[in-house]
Amino acid sequence: MYKRLEPKQLLAIELLSSKRYSINEISHKCNVSRMTIWKWRQDPSFKKVLDIKSESIG
Repeated sequence: MYKRLEPKQLLAIELLSSKRYSINEISHKCNVSRMTIWKWRQDPSFKKVLDIKSESIG
């Protein structure tokens, strides 16, 4: 089952899917560490939304 994502995670998804920002920039804009971004990217819920967002853009 998928879980609800936090606002910072949704912002990270927007920034990641745009492919205009580095992980450092994204972590700064989301006010989290680079490790947190990495952990989020391992989460099935985060991955699913990122995949859907990336497909709709590209």
